[in-house]
Amino acid sequence: MTVPTPFLVEVDADFYTGISDPELAERFRNSPGLNFGTRHLGAGYTTWPQESSIPSSLLQDASEIFAFDMLIQNPDRRKDKPNLLRKGDELVIFDHEMAFSFLYALVSDEYPWDGRGMDFAINHIFYGGLKGKRLSWDRMQGALEAVNDERLGMYVNAIPDDWRNNSGNTAERIQKYLKQARTTARRFFRK
Repeated sequence: MTVPTPFLVEVDADFYTGISDPELAERFRNSPGLNFGTRHLGAGYTTWPQESSIPSSLLQDASEIFAFDMLIQNPDRRKDKPNLLRKGDELVIFDHEMAFSFLYALVSDEYPWDGRGMDFAINHIFYGGLKGKRLSWDRMQGALEAVNDERLGMYVNAIPDDWRNNSGNTAERIQKYLKQARTTARRFFRK
């Protein structure tokens, strides 16, 4: 599984004037300043097709992507919008703008390690292909448990000040959530 290399991209206020697609131009017009971008992956990647079965060679990666999305409460990797690319046996995930959806929920104390806050799971791109399969979550559990407080602090400190000032205490709430996820990892991955 691959995650494209992230970058902070400064978009000039007049950049949109050079874009011929009106919808795309409008998005850029509304987003001057600091933006999030990723390195171009190159040729050969295709979007994961709807209703595609999961090849056995990709079953472990698919299960870990599913678990990751459940953990970060990301309802945006679904059948009609996979946010997932494939090239042979490589899967690439992107677009996590709806992650940590508990931040926007009316009931914010529904956590996946308690078996709640995952109603969106049935719409996940891999739900049908993973349902009923025997899966191993050991690597994911170990990776979560290995994220120490220092590393979480590095994540929070990497957020640009402009974004932090515009989002209140969002970064700190996510940090607290991930600490709680780490301490309950065994319970989450046994659900």
